[in-house]
Amino acid sequence: MKRKYIYILSGIIAIVFLVMTFLKASVQGMNSGNNGFVRKTGALSIIKEGEKEFRQPLRDIAGISGDSIFIVTAQPDKIIITDGSLGKENLIELPVTVHKKLPGNFTTRCLYPDLYIFGSNVPCVIHYNFTSGKETVYPISRAFSRSALLSPFTVVVRGFDAQFKDEHLRTINLLTGTSVEEKGITDKTEGGGFVTDGMLHYDAYTHTVVYNHFYSNKILYLDTNLHLLRTGTSIDTFSTYTAKATAKPSSKGTSFTFTSPPKLLSGSSCVSNGRLYISSRLKADNETHDRFINNAVIDVYDIKTADYTVSLYIPGVPGKRMTKFKVLGDRLFAIYDNKVVVYRIQ
Repeated sequence: MKRKYIYILSGIIAIVFLVMTFLKASVQGMNSGNNGFVRKTGALSIIKEGEKEFRQPLRDIAGISGDSIFIVTAQPDKIIITDGSLGKENLIELPVTVHKKLPGNFTTRCLYPDLYIFGSNVPCVIHYNFTSGKETVYPISRAFSRSALLSPFTVVVRGFDAQFKDEHLRTINLLTGTSVEEKGITDKTEGGGFVTDGMLHYDAYTHTVVYNHFYSNKILYLDTNLHLLRTGTSIDTFSTYTAKATAKPSSKGTSFTFTSPPKLLSGSSCVSNGRLYISSRLKADNETHDRFINNAVIDVYDIKTADYTVSLYIPGVPGKRMTKFKVLGDRLFAIYDNKVVVYRIQ
């Protein structure tokens, strides 16, 4: 079983490499003509408040507490704490256990004074308390690709099923280890769940679990017991999956591969105060080529109604590509390698 598990993880790494290889070509192909939708502007706008280049490569924004912003670096045990104006750079080395596989695929969330590191490939959740300095490691039974924090000790993950053939959603109580699996909510496909890959979030404002897909316009909205509340779509017209993958069993286990170049429709996404924000890779019919190329386009959806409301245009940074963004309250943080630009949403 251990050897089979390692082989599956190797397949995951190969899939990620292929996605990055095909991404540029697929985006150019999809945006060479019309995509059958238009964007709206005006309901929301952004004002730049500040920017800063840090000495560490940056990965994400873990959370915010008062005027303190917790920035995730490329190393899971190193967190940068800055202020709202990005004037400070306090690098904290966390006294936590870092497995050799952890830096390859992890997500960090902070609900101060608690910090959570989700190790997808280890697999585990590391809990660290800034006040007590205590670390607790909670093992997860199977590898997972996506995760979200529902409450201090309850998480939702999208990970392999017991047969390692597909991925599904389940909630896990970290203290007891008990889990609750979804009941036929997500689509079942070949290839280890890569065709149905996407981003998983929890919006505390509406108490809603949100899952938006990378390779189709489908969006799922669930309650914290993983009961489906509603389905929605992004504004593009790709209702069928733009990727196909297959499982290849062998004497060593199972590996996964795309059978054709995947077409990634969206990138990073996040939720905040009842809104879903999705960074789109598709040009709208009412956008000029220059406007689309020179900005990161973020489409905004109302979580309670699943309706599209407006789009935001984040100006490009010369020589850099936005790798991640996070909306916390009325502030949007755009990450470019080692640089953060903060905007006020109004």
